Amino acid sequence: MVGTVLSLLILIQSASQPVVKDDISENLARAQALYFEARFSDSVQVLTQVIENLQSKPERLADRVNARLQLALANIGLNENETAKAYLVEMYTLDPNTALDPQQFSPKVISLAGEAKAALARIRCQAIGDDTRTNLKEGNTAAIRRLIGSPDAKCVDIAAIGSDAADLLYKAGLDAYKNLDFSDAVQYFQAALKFFPKHELASQYNDVAQGRLQVAEERILIEWQKAFDSHKLQDAAVAYRQIVAFNDTKSSQLARQVLEQYRKTLTGLVETWNQTCPGGDEAALNEIRGEISELLPDPAFGADIRSQMMPCDKPAMKPALQAEVRQEARPETKPEIKPVVRVEPKADKPAARNVPAATTSPVISPVTKQCLALDYRVAMTRLKTRVEPDIPREARAYIQNSSMTVRMRVRIDENGNVISSDTSGGNPLFNTAVKAAVDRWKFSSAMDASGTRCVDTEIPIVVGPLSTR
Repeated sequence: MVGTVLSLLILIQSASQPVVKDDISENLARAQALYFEARFSDSVQVLTQVIENLQSKPERLADRVNARLQLALANIGLNENETAKAYLVEMYTLDPNTALDPQQFSPKVISLAGEAKAALARIRCQAIGDDTRTNLKEGNTAAIRRLIGSPDAKCVDIAAIGSDAADLLYKAGLDAYKNLDFSDAVQYFQAALKFFPKHELASQYNDVAQGRLQVAEERILIEWQKAFDSHKLQDAAVAYRQIVAFNDTKSSQLARQVLEQYRKTLTGLVETWNQTCPGGDEAALNEIRGEISELLPDPAFGADIRSQMMPCDKPAMKPALQAEVRQEARPETKPEIKPVVRVEPKADKPAARNVPAATTSPVISPVTKQCLALDYRVAMTRLKTRVEPDIPREARAYIQNSSMTVRMRVRIDENGNVISSDTSGGNPLFNTAVKAAVDRWKFSSAMDASGTRCVDTEIPIVVGPLSTR
């Protein structure tokens, strides 16, 4: 009893205080006190000021919701039920998950809140219906397809728009079919049939496209297997990405079949690495690194398997190499620092300078103060972030049915950033896009006995049909 009296005294004291212009929390408490005193008009006046102050504070969602609720309650007290319902609509617009406890609020408040929710749902559905009709008029197939299986579909009169939506999706599917994109074609035809199951042309083309898609999938699987077995792993990776790009159930099974072979081969290489690591055979380890890098169809592939590799990034130096490092440490014999220049050797002449020619196993340059000249397969094992090239639309026709290789001469600094790159080969239409992508790659720092080192390498970048997507 004493506690109740004290609470009333506090509310009365709060109600007698003037409006504080900027103190939102205090004004909300004051408006509530005025409501409990049945001074509904005064409460509305305070809350109107609160809402005005909250306009510049969108982060205070709870206060904005609370202010609308209190305004609704005050207007109910004034018997202004339509105004109260409008504030409840605003409250649910701000936070659709707001819940009012029937044990705390009167049946009249709960009833008006239900009407406000229904009114908001009608407003939302009307907007969705208008958007759908606009999307149909503008030919926005992506928006129409998103309706399928979406909760928003209940807001649309499917029977009224079904035929028009099916025609739009059928035409999009036909375009995809003519462009030999059978996967997209099947999705469009099936979407058309969901809007209008009796669309005869969509049904017929769906069957034909599925047959063509199956043939294409099997052809790509054969191409992948042939490339994989002949150790043409870049070509295999292109075929793998095409298999993954298909969206039907059968291609998912094909993708799993291909993944199993990749994982099995990768597991064998990791086991060989772990057996070789304790011996410190640097040449053998570099060769395994290169094989792993070349095998990966995607830089993130098999991370769980590769995590089992023993750490042996710093094999023991051979005596001759140790002597070279000791000599380098002496000031009087410090070698002159010169940039490493990689020169592609001709078939009938030895390579210029002292840069080793590319062999079947990766090669690491001697430890000096100049940049390490690494085989690309070794360098790619340190790739952390890869950005795919954004091929210009006008160039995509050149690689619809084949791939193109752009050779990138790259320098990577001690922090793993690409600081310079240049292209050779390829096509000028592709070179700029590939260079822009490679310049954003990020590598792990390369290290040898003298610490972190910059790296020079030449990386062949394969641009295939998947790059155009």
